[in-house]
Amino acid sequence: MAKRKNITTTQLALMTAAAVISLRGLPMMAQEELTMFFYIFFATFLFLIPAALVGAELGSAFASKGGGVYTWVKEAFNKHLGFTAIFLQWIQNVVWYPTVLGFAAASIAYMIGMPGLAQNGLFVGLFSIAMYWCATLVTLRGTSAISGITSKGFLIGTVLPGIVVIIMAVIWMAGGNSVALEHIPDTVSQVVNIDAAHHVHPRLFPHITGMSDIAFLAGILLLFAGVEVHAVHAPELDKPQTQFPRAMFLAALISFGLFTLGALALCWFSMYVIPQDLVYNAFSFVINDYNDGIMCFDNEDQCIYINDIMSGYICVREEEKELIHQNFQEWKKEHLTADKKYLSWEQIEVIDGERRLFEHNYRKLYDKRGRYIGCYFALKDKSVLLEQLRKEHYRVTHDSLTDIYNEQQFYEVTQDKLEPGKDYFMVCFNIDDFKKYNHICGREKGDEVLRVLSMLLRKNKERLVTYGRLREDKFVFALKRDELDFSYMEKQLERIQQRFGTEDDAPLHIYVGVYPIEDPGEKVESMCRKAEWVSHAENKQDHTMTSYYQED
Repeated sequence: MAKRKNITTTQLALMTAAAVISLRGLPMMAQEELTMFFYIFFATFLFLIPAALVGAELGSAFASKGGGVYTWVKEAFNKHLGFTAIFLQWIQNVVWYPTVLGFAAASIAYMIGMPGLAQNGLFVGLFSIAMYWCATLVTLRGTSAISGITSKGFLIGTVLPGIVVIIMAVIWMAGGNSVALEHIPDTVSQVVNIDAAHHVHPRLFPHITGMSDIAFLAGILLLFAGVEVHAVHAPELDKPQTQFPRAMFLAALISFGLFTLGALALCWFSMYVIPQDLVYNAFSFVINDYNDGIMCFDNEDQCIYINDIMSGYICVREEEKELIHQNFQEWKKEHLTADKKYLSWEQIEVIDGERRLFEHNYRKLYDKRGRYIGCYFALKDKSVLLEQLRKEHYRVTHDSLTDIYNEQQFYEVTQDKLEPGKDYFMVCFNIDDFKKYNHICGREKGDEVLRVLSMLLRKNKERLVTYGRLREDKFVFALKRDELDFSYMEKQLERIQQRFGTEDDAPLHIYVGVYPIEDPGEKVESMCRKAEWVSHAENKQDHTMTSYYQED
């Protein structure tokens, strides 16, 4: 009984083309512009057509023995190598199927408006398993079911979208719109590196620079792999010796046509002439919630994107892009040279009356062929860091108990503020036997005395040049000579002594040493030592509160 034939030449050709063609490879081809013709023709004439010829010859020659990779290798060598060949083909499918099904699961997630599912491993896994079992059930129904579903699916899912893309490209060109192949740099200076400068697009032959280009070529070849997959169906043709070669050539022709025209169409109207709405949506999805301000410009310095954070920083809305363009032009003339590709600086800005520290970053952007395609600005708010630095600076320059300048900071600040040709006093408050007072009255009361003395200085800060705490029991300040009021100062100090010197065995005595500054260029440390020395060297002898330093 003769074996029933299940498929036609056209069905086998469509099944073979379905195994070869995927529209996912078109954008990768389109990025190569005119060099895509080199890759396509290389893959077609050195791989696709020879593979189709080999498949046609072997498929027709071994049609009566079942066909397929196993039969071909077994007849040529032995069954062990035949098994090895079919096993390797099976391993290829094991890797290929999960990849394709994962891509399909992600596509479905976006189609139903739930893009988060694309990152959900459980969803992708369950979808892949379900689709694999559906394919298995269809396979069990026989070749007729397989060929019917594959042919219709290929026409609807691959051929029809490919034709739509090609028609859209034709309509685009008929409308007088520019195409990507016309976007060529005006000068070689628009190209980044020397190597690229010698190979300005468009060109027909790729510039091979290393193994990455060889790997890319291998990837192109893999786009055309699969013409041998359906050779096992050769016995199911009425006349396999003639129909199978026709099916292979028809599959090769369909593959070449869709790849070439589809990639060219994408290159024409989508690689460099991208609608601004698409750019906006793409950027917005990724960085609109980004903590930094972002602003992007095209190669003509037109603002094509600005996120909400940047709009708030510069007080310019996105619809005011022309104003942004003008300001950017002015900034470039002032700060940017032709060879500058990257700038980074920090700057303090006042926003809503608040000082804030921003890190500014500017960078030019180039495509992989070295052409300038635009630039971007990024503003990072580092005000938290500024506040941290301010607190740290305050901590190392101020006394922790009294919140006034510590010894070292007092020296530095005072040295800068004393002006030549003017007369000043350096005055020191010295608490007598403060250690004894702390021991008898307690540390807390002693700290209160120190805080009250510092408050006295802060209360009179308008009259003082600077003031600070030298050591535990000594305070010092500088002031102009005409600002010194001895009676007022002594009254205030007497009140403090009466308030805190209530213990008979722990009286509080504050002595004052005054050093007339003759030379403002003298080291402040030396001035303070002289005022401090006179505060306790002479005062204790005659029990006067205030004494002057006098040179012997």
